[in-house]
Amino acid sequence: MREEEIFGQIEYFMVHEFQNQERMFAYVRKIKKLEKNSANLKFFDSFGPLQYVEVIGIDRNVGFFEVPLEKKKNYYIIDKYKNW
Repeated sequence: MREEEIFGQIEYFMVHEFQNQERMFAYVRKIKKLEKNSANLKFFDSFGPLQYVEVIGIDRNVGFFEVPLEKKKNYYIIDKYKNW
């Protein structure tokens, strides 16, 4: 396993049992590409693929603030626990 910081929207949770061990997973729609603007705010313009993530690997809850532009949308990440 490797550690990486990803952001995404949780679709649902599930419990999986294998060899008498239960583990809980979240089905997460990851963001495609994280960017920073001149004010050092993190944003992205679209969601990417779905992926299972073990719940123990989820660190914190963040919010997404949608800003509509002319031909696309930007989503800014609202994270009260992290200083960028």
